[in-house]
Amino acid sequence: MGELRATRSLGATRELIETRLDQCERIMLIEPSSTQVQRILSKEWSLSRRQIRKYIAVIRKRWAAEANKVDREQRKIDARERFQAIYSRAMQRDQFPSACRAIERLVELDGLNAIPHIEVSVNHQYDLSKLSLEELKALREIRRKLGAPVAENSDDDSEREDD
Repeated sequence: MGELRATRSLGATRELIETRLDQCERIMLIEPSSTQVQRILSKEWSLSRRQIRKYIAVIRKRWAAEANKVDREQRKIDARERFQAIYSRAMQRDQFPSACRAIERLVELDGLNAIPHIEVSVNHQYDLSKLSLEELKALREIRRKLGAPVAENSDDDSEREDD
């Protein structure tokens, strides 16, 4: 709304501005030429083309913001699916370093990168003894989200808490 402050100071109410923006958007969806949109709306609203261009600019900014938000969310969904597929294939083929990298990417994607990297030894065994209880729980949650088998027995957790 800040883009149309000058219009508002000339007497247009917020309601009128929003009504005009809605009408401008509808015409922009039908008429691809901004020159035509300016011509149509300047006659209908008795405004200059310069004022109409301000309304057009606001609509375009709104569309760009919506497109960026949707595109970003869709890219995040696509990336998650790719990393989950990589993880599943790697686990089926016993390619633990690749599976570990896929988990790391999922952790980054979910914003959980505060968890330290899990080291993989030469024989591809995870050294989980160095992880804290919170890290083990986070790892269990990630494995659960990926559909990997997770031990249901929580005796390990209670033993670690006693330490």
